[in-house]
Amino acid sequence: MQFWFLMITIFYTILTTPYHFYPAEVRCSVGLFHELGISSRYQLYLINVVYGGIVSAVILLFENRHRHLIPSTETFYKTNRTHRFLLGLLNFLIGSSNFWTIFLQDVIQERQKLEYLKLVPCPTELYFDSCSSAFFRTPSIWNNIILVSSLIVPIQIVFFIAHSMMYLRKSHNMNAFSKRTKKLQKAFFQAALAQVSSPISALLIPLSLLIFILRTKQYLPGLINACILFIPSHSVFSTAALIIFNVPYRVFVKKIPTTLTEYYLTNYTRCNERFSFVASPDFLLIAARIEFLVIFPINLLGFYCIVFKSPKYMREFQWHLLHLQFWFLLLSIFYSILTTPVHFFPAQVRCSIGLLRTWNVPPEYQVYVVHFVFAGILSAVVLLFESRHRRLAPTTDFTYKIHKSPRILLGLLNFSVGITNTIPVVLQEESQEELKLKNLEILPCPMDLYFDSCSFASSKKITGWSVLAYATNVVFTLEIAFFIIHCWICLRRSQLMETFSERTKRLQVAFFRAAIAQVAAPLIVLFVPFIMLFYLIATSSNLQGLINICVLFIPANSAFSTISLLIYNAAYRKFIVGLWRVIPMTESSLNRIAVASSV
Repeated sequence: MQFWFLMITIFYTILTTPYHFYPAEVRCSVGLFHELGISSRYQLYLINVVYGGIVSAVILLFENRHRHLIPSTETFYKTNRTHRFLLGLLNFLIGSSNFWTIFLQDVIQERQKLEYLKLVPCPTELYFDSCSSAFFRTPSIWNNIILVSSLIVPIQIVFFIAHSMMYLRKSHNMNAFSKRTKKLQKAFFQAALAQVSSPISALLIPLSLLIFILRTKQYLPGLINACILFIPSHSVFSTAALIIFNVPYRVFVKKIPTTLTEYYLTNYTRCNERFSFVASPDFLLIAARIEFLVIFPINLLGFYCIVFKSPKYMREFQWHLLHLQFWFLLLSIFYSILTTPVHFFPAQVRCSIGLLRTWNVPPEYQVYVVHFVFAGILSAVVLLFESRHRRLAPTTDFTYKIHKSPRILLGLLNFSVGITNTIPVVLQEESQEELKLKNLEILPCPMDLYFDSCSFASSKKITGWSVLAYATNVVFTLEIAFFIIHCWICLRRSQLMETFSERTKRLQVAFFRAAIAQVAAPLIVLFVPFIMLFYLIATSSNLQGLINICVLFIPANSAFSTISLLIYNAAYRKFIVGLWRVIPMTESSLNRIAVASSV
């Protein structure tokens, strides 16, 4: 029954939205069906089908209550599924019988509308629109049959209610039923009556007003519209009665917390989750700072090699390496020292426990800044490959003509592409309280930190801005793919040309490999944690320790990027190898001096 009440609401509010011209039997649908070009006649057919469903559902509801109250010796108790299906089908056909009244009428619309203009001489302009449709109930054998058959519905309802009440009173005087069973029988019967009668009670006032309009033949369009708006409220009153008069539903609704504080003091007290040290914020904080102490010297070594050990032929390439190295280091600093986010996957909630929290920086601003860092990485990666591409593309290629100004614009464009991921977060409509409560449906027993003011929830709602963010990410991917593929094609061609020396060819290959390695190495490292996080989101599992370990992989990006930079660039590799050789030589020379002095 709930389904059919919802359908009538959808039809009257969204799909048809009928505009009536009482006392004239004319209506015009101005809803979505009108926009789709569906005629008012066919819309009325569909509405009558919905009415048929409501009638069938009401009868079957009372028949079900009736069958559970009558004794097994009663004739009606012997009805099986087939009988009940036929009863539902019969009442569905009776409820939708007005369909045939509309279908069989042979009224010419033009003539009928002119006839009704005697009742409503000055209707609104919509009366003359093609959407309006007039109906006239002519006395005929079909209309009489439909009218008589419609009386079967109230007769059935009165019978089931009266017969049920009779046996309900009898059951209360029987000792064969327990007190609990008697209470349940009475509660179910009252709930069924309330669910059906409450929408009808709500319609008494608008029905009275419509009868007044028809009897007095007055055209009051404002009052008519107000009366029509009561029809879709069927489902609201029916649902309210369903929740109020059914104890389990009423108890459930009372238990639904409306604030995070209420949830923490009620539902959360029933959680028995125990988190290990690896799952705790303390572990993440300590591990992130130890990781930073390891990563930071590696990054400094990378900066030193780029600035002081780059050969002359790497001068232009040097600035792009420095640019990318800077953003990777910044990402490490933010994730290990400044923000250190505790994520609560599969819920889209995070809590930053780093230095920025100590400095009272709001959590949303911390999210914005991290997105800016990601935007810088995107811009640096594209410019790195663009630089390699420009050195490999022939002078006749259109991309070769990209000079300083277009390259600056390209960098700004890709930085903006990265920033678009921040827009859905900035413009999300839901409040933090509302989003966190929604996420508690996915993750009912998170850590206490979830309820702290440091936590920040992101909306999953698909909006125009989120679609734009996804689209711009695709643009970035296409740029990278274009530069890599075009570089590879130009590289293959250059290897076959005799105009380039062998040394130049080797340098071109080396630079291209180094650029790919510097970008690919961090992505390969993140492959395993990405699979783990995808598993957590897909299965809705809350493995906080595993999440913390996955988060620790993010600041490691800069270390793996630096290592690949040092390995795949010959100048830096020779410098590192030289350092390793100097250390043993220094130790051996010190040993010789010590031996000589002892002699």
